[in-house]
Amino acid sequence: MYLRTDENGTLGDYVGQAKSPARYDARQSEHSDDYPNADFNFDTIDRAIPGDELRYMEEWNMRQLGGSQTLNPNTPLSNESRAMSDENFNSFMFDVPQIPTSFGGAYQPGPLGGKH
Repeated sequence: MYLRTDENGTLGDYVGQAKSPARYDARQSEHSDDYPNADFNFDTIDRAIPGDELRYMEEWNMRQLGGSQTLNPNTPLSNESRAMSDENFNSFMFDVPQIPTSFGGAYQPGPLGGKH
């Protein structure tokens, strides 16, 4: 999972995913090709297993930052579409095991959370 930011401030932030390090490199080039006047930074914000978990974590991270444009027309993100429907998101969320943490709480997905 990555967060793309534009140093020029002309494009909103973008939450994206890549299934492998090679795909992550390719995505950075694709973003640059699509927006040649942008000055992008890419930061890894989370990790997940490709498939439903990756889509879930992408959707979770988007929602934490305002949601996609289809979910929230006033979002600061430039993500046009969602990674997961509400039904699939909620279903997956309740299937995540509640793993105790060292501080006594339960596991919650978040930055660099999830299964690695």
